[in-house]
Amino acid sequence: MTTFDASKKWVVFIPPDDMGIRKAAEDLAGIIGLLSGGEKIPLLSSAQNAAIGNEAHIVLNYEEKNRNRNGFCWRVSSDRLEILGESCRGLCNGIYSFIESLGVNRPAPGLQELPSPMKDKIYNLKSERVHESSHTGIMRRYIAGDDGQKIDTLLKKADTLSEWTASNRYDAMIFPFTSFLSKRSNASLKQLKQYLNDYDISLEAGGELSLLLPRRYFLLHRDYFRMEEGKRVSVHHFCPTSPGAAEVVRREAEKLFTLADVEVYRFYADKGAENVWCSCPCCRAFTPPEQGRIALNIAADVLSKINPEAFIYYSENTIEGIKIPLRENVKIV
Repeated sequence: MTTFDASKKWVVFIPPDDMGIRKAAEDLAGIIGLLSGGEKIPLLSSAQNAAIGNEAHIVLNYEEKNRNRNGFCWRVSSDRLEILGESCRGLCNGIYSFIESLGVNRPAPGLQELPSPMKDKIYNLKSERVHESSHTGIMRRYIAGDDGQKIDTLLKKADTLSEWTASNRYDAMIFPFTSFLSKRSNASLKQLKQYLNDYDISLEAGGELSLLLPRRYFLLHRDYFRMEEGKRVSVHHFCPTSPGAAEVVRREAEKLFTLADVEVYRFYADKGAENVWCSCPCCRAFTPPEQGRIALNIAADVLSKINPEAFIYYSENTIEGIKIPLRENVKIV
């Protein structure tokens, strides 16, 4: 166990290109300032490092701009703290890892718990160095609504939500497709996206593939929906070989991708019915996973025209024996 002396005259040096870094650096400086009794910790560019005298140094840096790398390392000595990220995202994670080691906790958006004040302003750390590599770890994503919190409540204060997301070291936030399609929620999500960019956190959209064929069409266009034991049914998925269904999927996909305007979309088969697809004469030639790929490729073609830089991620139970190739902008997870 080592210690961190908050009473010293600390100076924070940030990289010249501090987009995606500054907010976390300001948070670090603010926390140390609180622990030291209110002293303001200055932020300086790394180019000014050599011009500073005997102040205690906090040096922040990262290797490259790549949201797919989130690893970091930090180490502290008596007069120097170094935090290095594999990327901007990794550096933010390293900053909040160190803040956490000081005993700071943010259990909910807008709520911050500080450690008990120390008379000598010296705080015990669990370790003098920490290393986490993205090569052995995974990207952490917060799925909005999965913990029971209502989406509208989460979006009321986008600024504190982004701070909480960063401090808990999430690399992305996933909101349901329906939120992006809602006029009210969509405006809040656009604001949240700007706040998340300050921490180099990505905003993603996720939902079931069947959303692209609204159930209201079943009344007049039953041929758009899957066949089960000789009858068309409205529950779960749809008929991917139906020309009419394909046209609706294109229109709905265009609406979703235009309104969401994010770089990552996560599509899922209907939960609990992943292998429940269509058994009409045309679809019988394809396995359930292949039918899912036919439908997904329709959406992928639309996305490539609207946003060539964006990707679709899709979950499959198996990839063995599937003869339908996926578009280049689709990745299996």
